[in-house]
Amino acid sequence: MPDNQKLLLRITCFFWLITKVAAYKTWIASGRLYPVVPPFDFLDAVPAIIHTALLGLSLLGLTLLLIFPQEKLLQISTLVIIVGSCSLDVLRWQPWEYQFLFFLLIFIINRNNAKTLYSAIIFVMASTYIYSGLHKINGGFLHSVWDFMILQEFLGVSAAKIMQFKLHYLGLAIPVIEALGGLGMLFVKRKLLPVSVLIAMHIFIIALLLSRGVAYVSVIPQWNTAMILFLLLFYYRESYQFTFSSIYAKKNKLVFLFWGVLPALSFVGLWDNYLSSSVYTGNMKHMDVCISNIAPVAQMQPYFVKKDRRNLCDGNARLKLYEWAIKETRVLPYPEDWYFKRFKAKYERMYPGTNATFIVYKYPFKDRKILK
Repeated sequence: MPDNQKLLLRITCFFWLITKVAAYKTWIASGRLYPVVPPFDFLDAVPAIIHTALLGLSLLGLTLLLIFPQEKLLQISTLVIIVGSCSLDVLRWQPWEYQFLFFLLIFIINRNNAKTLYSAIIFVMASTYIYSGLHKINGGFLHSVWDFMILQEFLGVSAAKIMQFKLHYLGLAIPVIEALGGLGMLFVKRKLLPVSVLIAMHIFIIALLLSRGVAYVSVIPQWNTAMILFLLLFYYRESYQFTFSSIYAKKNKLVFLFWGVLPALSFVGLWDNYLSSSVYTGNMKHMDVCISNIAPVAQMQPYFVKKDRRNLCDGNARLKLYEWAIKETRVLPYPEDWYFKRFKAKYERMYPGTNATFIVYKYPFKDRKILK
C-alpha cells in the first residue's frame, strides 16, 4: 500500500476512533437509560456484554489499523466487527459512522487500484456535500439553524434586526454553496476554490458547535476536522483525480448505488435521511415522550425538559428525545418514523407505568401527531 493511501486510512481510523470513544455510551447497553433499539426484534436478546465486547474489539481494530493500515485481514475483520456492532442499535447509524464504514469498504475492494480507490472516496465526499446542501433548502433550516442557531445564538443578531434587514432568506446561500462545493469536487478542474470554500464551511461549523457546549463538542467537530484533512489531502495533490469511469467500475457499483442513487430517494421518503447526508437540516422529525407518572422514571430527571413553549405535553413531564440522546449518548436520535415506533415499544417495556404519550413533529410544528 502506498504511503498516501496509508495516510488516508490512518486519518479515517484516527477520527473514527475518537468519535467512538467520545460517544462510548452509544456503543454499550449496560448502565444506559436511553433504550437500545435494534432494527429487528431477535437482536434485542443479545446480552449487554456482547455490545461492550464489540466496542472493545472495534477500538482495538481501529488502533491496530493506525499501526498496520496495509493489513487486509485486519481491515476486513474490523469492518465486520463494526457492522455487527451497528446492527445491535439503530442509534449507531450516524452519518459519520456510515461514511467511515464505506471508506474502509472502499479500501478493501479497491486495494490494488489507486485510481478507483481515490475516485470512490471523492465521490462519497462530494455526495455528502451535495445531498446535505439540497436537504437544507427548506424553511426549517432557515428558522431553526440559520435564524436561531447562527444569527441569534452564535452571532448575537436580534430577531428584530433579522426582520429589519431581511436576513432570513440570506441563509439559503449556505446550502447552495455547500451543494455547489460538492459538484465542484467532481466537475471543476481547478479545485482550489471549492476546496477552500468547503474548508471554511467546516471551520465555521466547528466554531458554531463549540459555542453550544460540551454535548455538541463530542463527535461532530471531530468529523468536520476529518473532512478538512481529507479535502487538504485530496485536492492539494494533483495525483488524486476523480473519474466517473472509476465509479461505474464493477468494484464501486455498490458505492455509486448507496451514495449516488439511494440518497435521492430520501426526498420522497423512500430512503432514510441519515443515510442520505441529511444532518442539521432543520426539517427532521422529532419525538417527545410526555409522562404523566414520573415515579417509575425518577432517575431521568436530568433529561426532563423544563420548558414546553408549544405545550406539546399539556403540562406533563417532557422527555425530548433530541435532548435526551445528545446529553446521555452524545449523538442525535435516528429521525425516522419506523425508528420512533420501535423506540416506543422498547421504552414501554423498559419503563412500564409511566402513562407516556409519544408526540412526533417537525417544522413548522403544526404537523404533529400522537404515535400509536
